[in-house]
Amino acid sequence: SKSIYVDEDNKGTQDGSYNHPYRTISKALKHAKGSTVVYVAKGTYKENITLPKDVKLIGGKNTDDVVIKADNPDQPTIVMKDDTEINKITVVGGRHGIRVLEHAEAKIIRSVVKGSTRDGIHIDKGSRDKKEQVIIEKSTIKNNRLAGIFSEKRNLIVTESDITGNGDGVDLVANVKAWFADNRILDNRGSGFKLTMDGA
Repeated sequence: SKSIYVDEDNKGTQDGSYNHPYRTISKALKHAKGSTVVYVAKGTYKENITLPKDVKLIGGKNTDDVVIKADNPDQPTIVMKDDTEINKITVVGGRHGIRVLEHAEAKIIRSVVKGSTRDGIHIDKGSRDKKEQVIIEKSTIKNNRLAGIFSEKRNLIVTESDITGNGDGVDLVANVKAWFADNRILDNRGSGFKLTMDGA
């Protein structure tokens, strides 16, 4: 896999290498194709980004080292296409904190999603096959205005995560196939779990 580096504090040449990182994540993603890992240095990045197919976005040693804050509050802060992953990233604001597009396999690991004006994580419809699975693991989804996690028909796994202070904790529509284990879902303003069980 190819590696690309980002550091907002870089003052010199930008080519995405370790010694000459790009200053914005958006610029790095323009050069990210299949099997690319984008490593982001500590800092706050004010931008809305779309992860291309088969790209991973990796933050710092701690979850709050790298913060991506929506530049345009009317758009998702992060859009995830197929076979993408974010790891150790804090996502702030946006219409949705993270939007997983239709039929996209995605992983959200050790991340924080907070302060969106709608859903923290909004998952568009797909099949219930493993190849279109969405995995949320060891993450915190908090203080989003609507649902912490909203999913249309999909295969969903959520483990070891905290879902607190949202409108509803989890909102799953009909036909979702979901596995939840070892999570804390509490202090949400509406329902903890809001489930449409038809075909689920």
